[in-house]
Amino acid sequence: METHYEFNDLKALLSMRGVESEMDIEQRFSDIAEILLTKTAIRKGERLYYLTDIEFYWFSKNHKDTITYPRNCNVGDWFFHNSGVDIAFDSYVSTSVKNGKRKPVLDGTERFGGILIRGMKPETNWLADGEVKTFDGPYKAVDELFDRFSAIETPSDFPILVPYNHSGNIQTSPRKNLLVRKTAKEKVSGILRGNYYDVEQHLQELTDSFNLYLSKPYRYFL
Repeated sequence: METHYEFNDLKALLSMRGVESEMDIEQRFSDIAEILLTKTAIRKGERLYYLTDIEFYWFSKNHKDTITYPRNCNVGDWFFHNSGVDIAFDSYVSTSVKNGKRKPVLDGTERFGGILIRGMKPETNWLADGEVKTFDGPYKAVDELFDRFSAIETPSDFPILVPYNHSGNIQTSPRKNLLVRKTAKEKVSGILRGNYYDVEQHLQELTDSFNLYLSKPYRYFL
């Protein structure tokens, strides 16, 4: 029987508890996408934004999506990285320190990931010239949401997810720009070298995983 989730279910779904198989993980992505794209807005002060384009990333022992940025996060944290900002899943990865630098280590206990914001649009138009502006692309979205905040006082307009029902026809596709001007092995080698300690022996396995998830429809958009 199909389950219909609401905004109040989002925190539990983002925990990623109870999902181990690839089928369960992909169903969880779909359930979360429905909430984020049709039952949620981001409130920043008096402004509301609808999410229009999101991508899912998750790394665990049964779902080694190599492109996923490692992190230690609580459910629903904003997680900033070189590609933009994620709404984080409950995430854990072991770390080790060498030569004064701490990096993650893949030891089989890791479960981490999040949802990249690729696009959003305002609920109402506040521009003087009447143009309906959208923010397409992860850098435009993160720049609009996190442009400036007080360094002296707790900001009252910090972005937060809120319930807000709206309609939309959700579509899916493979994620964008995962492999640009590189082979899969070159891409994965760079990821492992930049993000982890002691994973060189897993290069072929994680390259195979990268290729497996490259074409998965983990992008959801309106």
